[in-house]
Amino acid sequence: KKTLKKNDVLRGYKVFSRIITTGKSIRRGNLSFYYIAGGLEGNQLKIGFAVSKKVKTAVKRNRLKRLMREYYRLHKETFRDLLFRNGCSLECVVLFNSNCSEVINTIGLKGIKKDFDMIFNELSNNFFKK
Repeated sequence: KKTLKKNDVLRGYKVFSRIITTGKSIRRGNLSFYYIAGGLEGNQLKIGFAVSKKVKTAVKRNRLKRLMREYYRLHKETFRDLLFRNGCSLECVVLFNSNCSEVINTIGLKGIKKDFDMIFNELSNNFFKK
């Protein structure tokens, strides 16, 4: 079932800042992926989405967050399968941080997919192959 439930999404400034300051990061393309492994009980995966204020209008910031959530919603089973195989939990924040207006106006699900796939490949190669 490809849904994104409320209890799977991280919210709040304190939670985001804790993960960004104390966690590890992977930056590919326009996305930065911050994560803390093993912070939750069981095999849980919680994710939060944010867009930098350098993206001037709220309409564009919300559109980018919708695109990131949609990509994650469609591909969250691959993330979960990797976690269950390795028996760990993950708290993560995905941050879109580009201030190039050309990129912001033209990016679609394909652009988000390209950056997310690079991040996922690095995460699976470096982190989970212990």
